[in-house]
Amino acid sequence: RGTKNPGVRYSLFKARQTPQSARKKWIAAHLRSAGEVIIDAGAVQALQDGKSLLPVGVLEIHGTFMRGDLVLVKDQNQDLVARGLVAYDHDQAIKIAGRQTEEITHLLGFSGREEIIHRDNLVLR
Repeated sequence: RGTKNPGVRYSLFKARQTPQSARKKWIAAHLRSAGEVIIDAGAVQALQDGKSLLPVGVLEIHGTFMRGDLVLVKDQNQDLVARGLVAYDHDQAIKIAGRQTEEITHLLGFSGREEIIHRDNLVLR
């Protein structure tokens, strides 16, 4: 039914899942993490409520990772809470960990993302 080329035959395959759910499956199956982010109980609850991980909920940063790398998100008992693609590299994440979102520009010298891991890049355990 192409309007540009009437009479041209083609096949249409409908996706079984949305691009977002496919992305989350890829994140969940990604085998190797580049680091860990330890979060407080409030951040655990926020993630369970479908929110993104903000810097204020981060207690510790472990490993050496770059923006876009997969990191494990753990609670204070070292239990795995989630896996996600981090929005900052290791050095930047350390600078903003535990701080309010409004402080990011001052701490880093540029206006970055509000979250350390956006909910679209996060898969709960």
